[in-house]
Amino acid sequence: MIYTVTFNPSIDLFVEADIEVGELNRVRKEEYMAGGKGLNVSMVCNQLQMETIATGFLGGFTGNFVKEELEKEGIAHHFIEADGITRINMKIAGIDETEINLTGVNVNREQFEKMYQYLNENLTNEDALVISGNSARGIDRDDYATLCKLANEKNALLVVDTNQAYLEGLLQYKPFLIKPNVAELAGVFKTSISNEDDIVEYARKLQELGAQNVLVSNGSKGAILVATDGVYFGEPIKGKRVNSIGAGDSMVAGFVCEWINTKDYSKSLKMGLVCGALTAFSERLARRNDILARLPEAVVTYHKL
Repeated sequence: MIYTVTFNPSIDLFVEADIEVGELNRVRKEEYMAGGKGLNVSMVCNQLQMETIATGFLGGFTGNFVKEELEKEGIAHHFIEADGITRINMKIAGIDETEINLTGVNVNREQFEKMYQYLNENLTNEDALVISGNSARGIDRDDYATLCKLANEKNALLVVDTNQAYLEGLLQYKPFLIKPNVAELAGVFKTSISNEDDIVEYARKLQELGAQNVLVSNGSKGAILVATDGVYFGEPIKGKRVNSIGAGDSMVAGFVCEWINTKDYSKSLKMGLVCGALTAFSERLARRNDILARLPEAVVTYHKL
């Protein structure tokens, strides 16, 4: 089972409109989708026919919408009801792309303990725990650490994909996989990164700090995996970018699913590349038939450390 944790899910409202400040603006197109990094991971895992359960915190009528959307896809979930309402994040595509992100739920100690107890009772050494995204109000870095410790105690596969401020403190729990992008990797070490050699150098530094495998997404240039046995360079999949939201989460999902099935780094990176790219090439997350159709296009080269 792949358990995903999203502390602060959302409804993502995609709008097409040319905005004039101070005026009444009407939209050309609108679409509502359940959002949040862990939810995205679960949705792509589901497309790859892997068992997954989405967990985290929801609240109010918007939280009900998120659960309904997951149920439409046949995705199991175990969310804890938190104070407030699940946020709506507006993505406006017009002359300039604009985002408006609301605050979301407020999680108290009793609510966090309920989620912890659920995972404590269900997580085993045959499962993966994917902790994705930023915190909600009431959640701090100690809560991230608590879940990482639990994964270690259960000997579960631990995957962490969060902001650099939290990530650095979680490396001591030796996550199986972390997935910074190039900007995040540079931010951890307060440096600039200009080429693949730099990516490999600083990804290896993250390994020295505890990460087992570091998957660095590099946008239109593909991705680089610095693994326990060497470096894998993934070439970009060709296509036109439509929407990059969820692409990194899709890459994580593809990688983790393939790793569970094959324990093969090269195959896992190929699956991650295709899942991430096809999400970026469409208005929604990557779908199974498209993934399988384009998987043969993925190219990965290996270099021994």
